Amino acid sequence: MYNTNGQATAANSSPVVLASDQSAIPVSPSALNANTAALITAVAATTEQTSPTQTNTIYRGCIVVLDVTAIDATGSIVLTIEAQDAASTKWHPLVTSAAVTTVSTVRYQVYPSSTVGAANYNGPLPVTWRVRVTPINGVAITYKVGASLQG
Repeated sequence: MYNTNGQATAANSSPVVLASDQSAIPVSPSALNANTAALITAVAATTEQTSPTQTNTIYRGCIVVLDVTAIDATGSIVLTIEAQDAASTKWHPLVTSAAVTTVSTVRYQVYPSSTVGAANYNGPLPVTWRVRVTPINGVAITYKVGASLQG
């Protein structure tokens, strides 16, 4: 006996579907890397700003960029990339930056095999993640945070 796929079957057997019997799902090279819109846009912010929760389904990592365009001489902020624990739903830090105190553009990375340091996390980008920016002393600071997802 043969089933509709041309595979041999016995009276009391179930057909076996092999991976080679399935058509491959094409993946566009552009699907392996993507840029998000600004995760945070802060104009003269004096309070903590948190991005919307991000859901990662296929990416191995990301590069987060903090672009500070206006800061008072006494201003200071800290950027944190956080992951959410699926069981407890609590957030925990992957990367916590050093204090940023000048107009500057700073890059942070979450990726397997990254060099471990204040700006990098050596591990995969989790399914649920976000970015949080915390002012140290309540001085108005203008900045944007964006992310580039890496396949």
